[in-house]
Amino acid sequence: MTEALSEYELARLETIRKNQLAFESMGLGDAVAGLRAAASRPKLPKARSKRPAADPSARRSSRRLSGEAAANGGLVDSDGEKDHPAYRDPNDVSAMTAPELKAWCDALRADVLRMAWVERLGEEEMRRLDGAQEWLAPFVIFTARFGGKGESSLSRQNLKSVLKQVFCLVSGAGVTTEKRGGAFGKGRPIGLGIQAEQVDALRAEAQVWMPQKRAPEDLVGRTVGGERIVKQPDRGPFDTSNGWLLNHPLMKIRLYCEHLDELKEMGHEATMRRLTGDGAWEPASIADVNEDGTYDVALAAGAADAGKMFSEVEAAQIRLRA
Repeated sequence: MTEALSEYELARLETIRKNQLAFESMGLGDAVAGLRAAASRPKLPKARSKRPAADPSARRSSRRLSGEAAANGGLVDSDGEKDHPAYRDPNDVSAMTAPELKAWCDALRADVLRMAWVERLGEEEMRRLDGAQEWLAPFVIFTARFGGKGESSLSRQNLKSVLKQVFCLVSGAGVTTEKRGGAFGKGRPIGLGIQAEQVDALRAEAQVWMPQKRAPEDLVGRTVGGERIVKQPDRGPFDTSNGWLLNHPLMKIRLYCEHLDELKEMGHEATMRRLTGDGAWEPASIADVNEDGTYDVALAAGAADAGKMFSEVEAAQIRLRA
């Protein structure tokens, strides 16, 4: 006899399904197949042992500084040029393969979970944060790659700052600042699936709690607790982080939830093509409608390859001319 699943187990299975969809949207399906996202907090690193003092006589000396000619001038290719490998920024996520991006993001997520503030979380807050790692793992990957301005990549420093604030909000511990007492969002944990309007309501509340010197345009005119948000508030204390305290972290959560909605509506291929800029829109006309619901399309005048035909184009890859 099959045992009925609890609401908790059903919700957990739905979260796992959404996570798998998100991983596949970023080309990570194979990289994470058969693996379970680590939900437990990483162990603190062991204290470094003191290195014994080096023997001065064993130290290397510089031939250049001593005036001695080097016995070997280094590697030289057939054209007489020095053979140096091309430099690659280890934090340039846009140049990473899918497995490299996942490993880089997992390491950064672990770094944030080792920060001192995690030790101050209560038992329930820690439980929430641990359980949320299943969806936070793909959230970090998406935000690193597409969380910047204009859906560009986000710098390591900014991503780390975002993760700390998001983790605080997800745990229900809330975000604190030295400039005022209390914690924003304490006891109100954020979860996967939060709606855009709910995020914007929190952003408006944050603008009243710790205002930026210039309020985000889309929040101007909103009223929170009887206080109307103006473009340039006349009293502080102010958020001098230019929005990285709360506004930007909240926007990253909204962006990711909207990404999951787009995946569900448009499919993986069309969504990733839009995000990566592959396959720019071209003027075209529908030549035929196939029985399976796809279309045969011909590029119209003005396209780079005018007259070229494409067969079995899905509806998600077509939009009406504005």
